[in-house]
Amino acid sequence: MIRACVVTGRLLYVGRDAENTMQRLITILSVLLLAAPALANRPPLPETEWDETTQLTLAQAMVGEADWHEPDHVAIAFVLARRWKIHQQNRDPLPFQRYIQLYSASLRNESSRSEWVRSLPWGPIEGPYAPRWARIQQLVRAWGAGKVKDPCPSAVHWGGAMDRPTSSMSPISCGLTRNIFYTRRERVIAPQTISLAD
Repeated sequence: MIRACVVTGRLLYVGRDAENTMQRLITILSVLLLAAPALANRPPLPETEWDETTQLTLAQAMVGEADWHEPDHVAIAFVLARRWKIHQQNRDPLPFQRYIQLYSASLRNESSRSEWVRSLPWGPIEGPYAPRWARIQQLVRAWGAGKVKDPCPSAVHWGGAMDRPTSSMSPISCGLTRNIFYTRRERVIAPQTISLAD
């Protein structure tokens, strides 16, 4: 026997029927979650864009933009890939490696620190930063293979506390990052009255 009541225009099931409905819902959601491919197993870029030069440029940009702070590195990599894809759709095609060079202020700057960052090679280095640099290269390889999850899928820009993004951007949390990450503000469209008297 189905027992139901109508509350504010919605049909609510009570009793055993509600319990059965909840079990069905949990079963369906479980199957969907298990059957769906993990988002972290999808490479963020086409294979043609992922060579050693690109990997090096991304690693250099990570260090230049966020020093050795890994949460920022991951978020920066995804923002760069997202922005590059948008650029590819709206402008002349540009290799991802070149896009990184043009977008990352730390790779465009002429300071001694930027020159040091640009001098980092792909492979081992000597000195106190050797373990950190090796870790970043490992992270870059894992990211390119799709083994790293995007911490903030709607972020489209980042900057430091001194940066002021356009008014179309609003801050978004990407975890324990030092940089501030931004998403595009939703445009609110004013409701319009439509006359049906025709």
